[in-house]
Amino acid sequence: MLLDRLDTRARASFAHRRTPRPWFSGLLLVSVLGCAPPPAPLPPVKDPHSDARLKTATDAHEALHQQLTAVPPDDLAYCRTNSGDCLISVSERRDDLIRSDYVTGCLDPDPEKQSPCLAQSLQQKGKLDDLAALYEAENWCSRTLLECTADLEKDAARAATRERARKRRRAIENAPKSVEATSLPELAHDQMTFVRSTLPPAAQTICPQTTPEKCAASLKAPTAELETELAKDDGAYSEEHALADYAAIEHAKADCYRGESACLSGVFPQYGGNAESSKLLDQSLGLLEKQAHAKLHADADAAGQCMSDGVIQNQNRIVSAYQDYVANSSSPALVKLLKTFIQLHQAQLWCLEHLKK
Repeated sequence: MLLDRLDTRARASFAHRRTPRPWFSGLLLVSVLGCAPPPAPLPPVKDPHSDARLKTATDAHEALHQQLTAVPPDDLAYCRTNSGDCLISVSERRDDLIRSDYVTGCLDPDPEKQSPCLAQSLQQKGKLDDLAALYEAENWCSRTLLECTADLEKDAARAATRERARKRRRAIENAPKSVEATSLPELAHDQMTFVRSTLPPAAQTICPQTTPEKCAASLKAPTAELETELAKDDGAYSEEHALADYAAIEHAKADCYRGESACLSGVFPQYGGNAESSKLLDQSLGLLEKQAHAKLHADADAAGQCMSDGVIQNQNRIVSAYQDYVANSSSPALVKLLKTFIQLHQAQLWCLEHLKK
């Protein structure tokens, strides 16, 4: 949803680019008991009022989405910064629903993934009133943003300022320093996900997960500074300052993940971690950083193929090593697992370094 994308930008949503997420985060060993299946549950009783409420909210949700799609992206970015507090309220509503309905599978710092997952889960559970309430909250925020963009259209003076800011923003975003800075949040996310996925399932939830609210607070100041700089008159505008503000935003996004990553790294001593495994973990994180740098100079499709090929070549060894570690969280098992991951990351990096745009 477009509103979700706005939410992502407001609170660091962290739209991660084109690198596939680590596949191993969901490895679990499931034992199936050979017992007779329970009797099928009775179908839920339909509530006409809930159905009608959800239909009204859904229709409005779709209509508002179409209206938002037609608005210039930079206008929406301006309103997100100056009139987008409602996005925080909507994100808090999502988190409340996830906690109250135990929809843990929808936990994700990226609202663009979180919202559809939550809506689907509520629909499947028959919680139509909760889903309608979520859509109503998102609709309220969409209307707030549309009111802001409508005001912008009526303001000729602001129109000239926005056009100037658009051109400056494009120049800043395409600058080599900015392109490199943009890779930092994705790298930090990949490193955090790797550390979490390496731990046994029971240990993966020990540390508080990164949330949009936490990141939004750290992004508000640098985002406002960039918007202010881009809107300045020609005589007062500084491209150097704008580049620094843009880099500060990307660093703040990355820092949102680094806190959780550091917490998860500190869990390993409880599960067989020692000096050797700590060194191997740092080595893998360093290889991920080198991969991120190599991707900046490679064709995106070719880079994705390198990552996929590496997984295919090493997945059987990783699965076996991970299962051994889960069954016996000892230092030798952890060292073996981390060495297997290093082989994966080295193979991917070797492939990436041989690519050229």
